[in-house]
Amino acid sequence: MGTNEGLPVHTDWNFWKRSEAYPEIQGGICLADCPVGGGGFFCIPGFHKPQVIADYKRRFESGEFGDNRIPHSMFVSFADKEYARDHVIEVPLKKGDLVVWNSCLPHNGGQNTIPGLWRLQAFVRFLALDGPFVTPEIAKDHRFYRKVAFAAMQSGEKPTHYSTGNAVRGQAKTKDREKEIHAPPVLTPLGRRIWGVDKWPSKAAADRADAEQPASQ
Repeated sequence: MGTNEGLPVHTDWNFWKRSEAYPEIQGGICLADCPVGGGGFFCIPGFHKPQVIADYKRRFESGEFGDNRIPHSMFVSFADKEYARDHVIEVPLKKGDLVVWNSCLPHNGGQNTIPGLWRLQAFVRFLALDGPFVTPEIAKDHRFYRKVAFAAMQSGEKPTHYSTGNAVRGQAKTKDREKEIHAPPVLTPLGRRIWGVDKWPSKAAADRADAEQPASQ
C-alpha cells in the first residue's frame, strides 16, 4: 500500500456530469526509473467498476463524507479518505514503461521521497471527438483542448488549460521559460492527423490504399 501523504487522489471524470460507461483514457510514459518512494503513480485499483462507482455516489450524496454538493469541475477530489488510505497503491515504474488508466480511476502522482531522484514522465491523454457517449458538449471541450495543446506545442508556451478544461493558474512567471529554446516539432503524416491538421481518410479510401499496395515479395 502507498501512503501518498499530502497528495490526495482524484478523478478526471465527473461521475455526476458524464457517463462512466465511456470514460477517457490517460497514460504516462516513464522517462527515468521511478521506484517505490519516487512518487511516480498512485491509484485505487478496481474503483473504475460501475458497481463501485454507484456505491460511492450513493454514499457521497447521503452526506457520509461531509459536504455533499455535486462537483461541477472535471477534476474531482476523492472524498472517501478512509477508503483511499486503505486501498491506494504506489506503482513502481521502469524507464520506458507505459501506464494507462481509466479517467474514472482515482489517481495522482505521489511525493518523491528519494533524494537526488528526478521523476520524469510524458503525460498522454486520449480525447474522443465522436462516439456513442460523446455528447456535443464533450466534443466541444475536446476540440478546444486540442487547439490549446497544439498552440503550446508550436510556440513553446505552457498550455493555458488542462485537458480537464480547467484554466491553469499561477504560471505567469514561468509560462515563457522554455520558449527561447523551443523548436516546433516536424509532424509526420500520422502526427498531422492526430493533431487535426489533416483529416483521417475515410474507410473506403483506406481500403483503396491498402488494395493498391504491392504484394510482398
